[in-house]
Amino acid sequence: MEVDQNKNEERKVVEGNFSQEIYIDREELAEFLSDLVEEIKKGNSINIKASDWEIPFKFRDKVELEIEHEGDELEIEMEFKKDKSGDLSVE
Repeated sequence: MEVDQNKNEERKVVEGNFSQEIYIDREELAEFLSDLVEEIKKGNSINIKASDWEIPFKFRDKVELEIEHEGDELEIEMEFKKDKSGDLSVE
């Protein structure tokens, strides 16, 4: 699942802590969320990619969903906890 339009075959696999804010338009957001939904439907692993990095992540069955509305801002946060079972490979 790509989070930007620049596709590059050489990506750094992110391990450990990482944070990045990305501003995308409505169509890019819809595509990102649609891709995320398809990966979640397939199983407990997702792979988030940008032009120069990617984050493969295997998560537990339960996902924390937080919805917050304050004034003229709506925040939707999903928190995936790492699956700590024996197999941590991402398909």
